Amino acid sequence: MILKEAYIISAWRDRSVLVHSGSETWELRHSLSHHRLGVNYSRFFDQRKFITSSLDRTVVIQEIEAGSGAIETIRTIHLARTHAVDVEIAADSLIISTSDRQILLYDLTSGDLLHAYKSADSSELITLGNIGLSKSLTFPPLMKVKTVGSPAPQGQTRSRTLLAGAGNDKSIRLYDHETGTLLSTKWSHAESITGLLWLPTTDESEKTKQAFVTAGSDGCVVIWELTVPCRQIPPPPRFSARSISNRFRRSMDDLLRHE
Repeated sequence: MILKEAYIISAWRDRSVLVHSGSETWELRHSLSHHRLGVNYSRFFDQRKFITSSLDRTVVIQEIEAGSGAIETIRTIHLARTHAVDVEIAADSLIISTSDRQILLYDLTSGDLLHAYKSADSSELITLGNIGLSKSLTFPPLMKVKTVGSPAPQGQTRSRTLLAGAGNDKSIRLYDHETGTLLSTKWSHAESITGLLWLPTTDESEKTKQAFVTAGSDGCVVIWELTVPCRQIPPPPRFSARSISNRFRRSMDDLLRHE
């Protein structure tokens, strides 16, 4: 659908959200005051739907009605203990990075909390100011060791969705979004990171190779590339759970490269 006019939203410290519309000239249509404290995030995620978050610990999803241009509130999410730092929309899910080092996953339709995990442990004072979710990556099955007199069992491929986040310590962090496991931590920027975006991929390569880009206050743009290996070797049977986790994390460190 081609819109006859475009919309712009902007957030202000005085708690208001301004909605302008126009094609050649811009006109103020709405001044919204749904939040009680300053608004720290606003963006469109559909042609007429937009989301805002505030220091009052609320996240509001609204829609501009076709024809009349009226604003309808679709959903208001109240965070329990802290405010949102960044928000990501993925399919029917709402992903929120909070100031108390958590990643929260909400159902976009019902507003129910589906999943939560820590973006940093209690010893780290790190929040993720920019987050982005990858498309599903297909990891090969673990190679099975063939025993004498028995065929090697066939493993199954595994799909993982990865969350990339920019920490306030200038680091790039990569998480298994399903389990919340921190897989890799990298540094490249000399100053704070101001943006993160996964790049579009071709249908043939998106299951095994994806990339995202980050921009920083240091004036640098960094492209990070993630390539899935063609096979994975399982650890020795006597490895502890922690050793297995550390080994997988090291393998992810080897896979994630930047330019």
